[in-house]
Amino acid sequence: NAKTKKSDNRVMTFTIDGGENKRYFYGDFIAPAINLGLVSKMYIVTLRDLITQRHEELDGSLCSIRLSNEFIRDSKSYLELSSLFDKHAKALKFELSFEVSDSFALNNTAAVKHFVERFAKYGFGFGINSFTGESSDFTYLKQLNPKFLKADCAFLLDQSQDSMSALQVITDSLGIEIIATFVKNQEELASLQNMHINSVQGPVTDTIQNS
Repeated sequence: NAKTKKSDNRVMTFTIDGGENKRYFYGDFIAPAINLGLVSKMYIVTLRDLITQRHEELDGSLCSIRLSNEFIRDSKSYLELSSLFDKHAKALKFELSFEVSDSFALNNTAAVKHFVERFAKYGFGFGINSFTGESSDFTYLKQLNPKFLKADCAFLLDQSQDSMSALQVITDSLGIEIIATFVKNQEELASLQNMHINSVQGPVTDTIQNS
């Protein structure tokens, strides 16, 4: 948050420990995992660890995890996630939120809403990432009612005043926070703040928190 100069939330990802000082990052293994049909199993294992094990470094914070399109599409994911939440959600010491991509939410609104309703039952948040303004019809945002919407800094700064006004009218009316991602420097931050956008992700956060 560029106004308070404090971190409002953390975005979480996961890696695979290959032993012998080998670590495989999300971008390295997600494509093979998709090809092997292992995405849902990997997410469930990761979320089970996150929810059932104590992670003191997360206490009192808001953490967000991006769910892949493949996970949402898998019919087993919903049931396994529900079972996990039923048993362990109340014991969490931190707030949890989930994200899906804008394009997927737009084209699979009913499937995403199914998950969103489950998240809400346990007090978990929901947000949209990778917003591209693919549709000028924001009905899906009204149906899903996300807490936040993440858009690339370059995309936001490239919008016309009319386009940004239309987006901000709908986000303000629904109480959706716009978060700019991949913000690199103070110049971009200043331009975003002129558009009344103060929540940012990216390298610039290091300079905000150290100022």
